[in-house]
Amino acid sequence: MFTRQDYIDSVNHEVAVIKHLHSKVPPGKLDFRPTEKQRSLQELLEYIPCNLAAIAKHLLSGDFSAAKGTFDAVKESARADFPGTMDREANAFIMIVQAIPEADFATRDLRTPMGTTVKLGSALVNWNLKFLTGYKMQLFLYLKQCGVSEISTSNCWRGTDAPPKKA
Repeated sequence: MFTRQDYIDSVNHEVAVIKHLHSKVPPGKLDFRPTEKQRSLQELLEYIPCNLAAIAKHLLSGDFSAAKGTFDAVKESARADFPGTMDREANAFIMIVQAIPEADFATRDLRTPMGTTVKLGSALVNWNLKFLTGYKMQLFLYLKQCGVSEISTSNCWRGTDAPPKKA
């Protein structure tokens, strides 16, 4: 079965890949947006770390009244230091997950921002892990669209550059 440590390892992997992809952002491209109404690359980078401890705190408390303020603080931090913000949010998120009693994953009900009720374990997978994975893919596609042609699936899924092709 899938353990708490497996989950933490999966989150850590997504964080590492996202930070790797961030290292591929070309100078002068933070204002890139695929279409007029989509987030810019800068806005995407500011939002990604919100999907760790920031959202988990509000999911666990069920109080979303201060979520905008929480997200704004994380976004401001990410604007100044994306890798550091990812690390801080991931570390805080892991501490939150480690403090949850094992039985709560399957039995504790949480209210989502949309007003639905879900089990805690399901919320952690569907709100944190899946969001990180989805936004990782969006970051990868933004990079490809703004001209970073040397990245490949290895960068997106493993967080490493592809090995050089043999001549």
